[in-house]
Parts: sequence; structure tokens; C-alpha cells
Amino acid sequence: MHRCKTNKIVQRCYSEQECKKFNKIKAVCPPVPQEGQGPPVACCGLLTEFDQNIVTPTSIELTMSPTLLTTVSLNIDDSDDRVWLTGTVQTRVGTFEPVPGFVQIALRIFRNDPTFTASIFEIVDVVVNSGFVNVNTTTFTFVDPSPPTGLNIYYLTGEITSKDPQATGANVETIVFTGGEIEANS
Repeated sequence: MHRCKTNKIVQRCYSEQECKKFNKIKAVCPPVPQEGQGPPVACCGLLTEFDQNIVTPTSIELTMSPTLLTTVSLNIDDSDDRVWLTGTVQTRVGTFEPVPGFVQIALRIFRNDPTFTASIFEIVDVVVNSGFVNVNTTTFTFVDPSPPTGLNIYYLTGEITSKDPQATGANVETIVFTGGEIEANS
């Protein structure tokens, strides 16, 4: 078995030459197939870079304008790579007592756009204060299929898009935002 040690993740390859092309990952060739078996199957689409930002506890008040929640940064080395982004945002809504109320929020991702003008992803959720429960957790997954090469900063924002007159606002309490570079399938 040939081992090509360089960095993070395990990749199966057929030969030493194939292993050399994976300069950022640890490559492990499978054993020679037994007689009567076909060639081993190679793995594809490897996660090679990872960044995360966890903000807890916090209290970020959302408004009707985009509010920066957090960022992740990834250095993309190949134009065929993709970026896998995931996030979880916990939001609490307040109301005038004792009437229930709701707030509709939009979570958006912007790539290399600190002015928040053109989002590449958006998800809308409703946070309800029933009088008993007033916390909501929104989780999302998104793939950026064609990030530019070089440093990419992904901005996660939140904003109120509409609200019930009884709602006093919404605060973000916990944020988890992760991103990983995925090598192209071979």
C-alpha cells in the first residue's frame, strides 16, 4: 500500500503519480485488488479546507436593515472547487405583554460583499412569541458552486422583513456558521 502524507483528509488513489496530484491532502492507495475483483473505486469531492465561527451567547438586535452576524473565510485554490456552507441561528422575539406576536426574519449569505448588496443565498423564517415559547432555531445548508479562486469571505447577515404590531423586535442569541472547500469530482 502506498501512502502519500501531506495534510488533512484521506483520499484513495490508484498509483503514486495520482497521489502526487493531491498536494493538500493525505492520500492512501487501496491494496491491490484480489484476482477476479474490479479496480478499487476512488473517492471524490473531498473537503479540504474548513473555517467556522461560533458566537454564543450573544444578543444581536435585528432591524429592518442587514445586520452582520458573523463571517467565515476560505482560500479557494482551484476554479473547479465548491464551497459548502452551513449555519444555525437561534433567535428570540419579544412582545408587548401578554399578547403573542411574530417577526419574520431573513438570513442571507454574501460572498466578498461587505456592503450587503447581492446575496448568494437567502432563507426566511418566522419567530413566534406565543406567550409560552419565544425562541426559534433556524438551520441551513448551502453550496456555492462556483467561488472565485483566492480568498473568499462569506458574510452571514440577519434582518427583520416584517413583524406583527405586537412584536417588540428580535434578537439573535446563538450563531454557528461553517464553511468548507470541496475539491471537484475527478
